[in-house]
Amino acid sequence: MKEARAPGVTLPLRALALGLALAATACIPYVVPPIRADVATGVQGTTLPGATSLQVPLEVEVGAFPLALFESMHDRRVDVGVGGLYTLDATGERFGAFLESGIVAAGWQWDQKILRLMPEAQVRIVGDPSTNRAGWGAAARCTIELATFIPSFAYSNPSDFGAGQGELAVGAYVEASTGQIPQEQTYALLFGLTFRLPALAGVAFVPLH
Repeated sequence: MKEARAPGVTLPLRALALGLALAATACIPYVVPPIRADVATGVQGTTLPGATSLQVPLEVEVGAFPLALFESMHDRRVDVGVGGLYTLDATGERFGAFLESGIVAAGWQWDQKILRLMPEAQVRIVGDPSTNRAGWGAAARCTIELATFIPSFAYSNPSDFGAGQGELAVGAYVEASTGQIPQEQTYALLFGLTFRLPALAGVAFVPLH
């Protein structure tokens, strides 16, 4: 036998339960710009006082590339970005920041997809946390990437909700770079993979304990 429920009670109870759940949860808004993430390795020459060595470094970059947000710029001829980089080799870790510009030397488009061939250049600030020394760096790369534009979309799950749009891409590149920190000089030839992700804006729910 089913339990009888007073009319109009269920909705207030659900609203009360939702209110109590929200009261025990922090709502944190977030905005993530269009992201490009790169990972590369290859060969690097490092010159220290009295010694020169060859190493196999790991380089990771994550940056914001705002032109990838707009559908009208999907077939753009230039690209710009700013971000951070991390390098790990046998001598230790280095952190830095970069400013990048590039041109689309050739592009092939069909439907919403574009295959781009892009020469790019970076200027860098690099630092070694083990010695508290900082210096400069520069890089030139040639990238080929396949990109598609994702129009406005919404998402929702128990931990957050929001919306986004922008480019989704995958590619590969070859890069020649140099860096100068006091008492240290590096030269590298790297091969890497590159990925682009759309911009996101939403609200995350974090339980309060």
